[in-house]
Amino acid sequence: MPKPTRPAEQPPPPVRRRAIQAQSAQKDAERAAERTAHEQTVQHLRGEIEQLRTNTATELAAAREQVVAAEGQPRCTTASWITISRDPWPCTHTCSQQDPSDAMVDAYRAAVLHLQHCGLPAAPRLPEMRRLWARGPEERRLVAEVAQRWELAG
Repeated sequence: MPKPTRPAEQPPPPVRRRAIQAQSAQKDAERAAERTAHEQTVQHLRGEIEQLRTNTATELAAAREQVVAAEGQPRCTTASWITISRDPWPCTHTCSQQDPSDAMVDAYRAAVLHLQHCGLPAAPRLPEMRRLWARGPEERRLVAEVAQRWELAG
């Protein structure tokens, strides 16, 4: 049985060849325009980068000058801003602080419960603890737990 033969490809007619060449030339022109646009964008970005480098160098130089100027000034060697009190637990009757409000006591109670839930000890605040103690048995238990954790109770 003879093999089927395919017709041989013939070159395109001259009119079609010119159309293909025109399309190819158009594509080449589009690629060249894209390439030019990309090159312009790259040049623009390079200019911006160079400007940022210059600005950064200027800002660094200014910061270095500030550090040098600050290092030349004498530093305070004494802690004059610290107020030292002989009694770390001042009596609430003689100090100038007022008794805590109900909102402050409620906030302290909520903070103690939250810290207990997290497994952390709450800081003992004596005025708030006194007000909680007066509220009732549940709050007394809470105050006792805080005092025991901080070894305030004898």
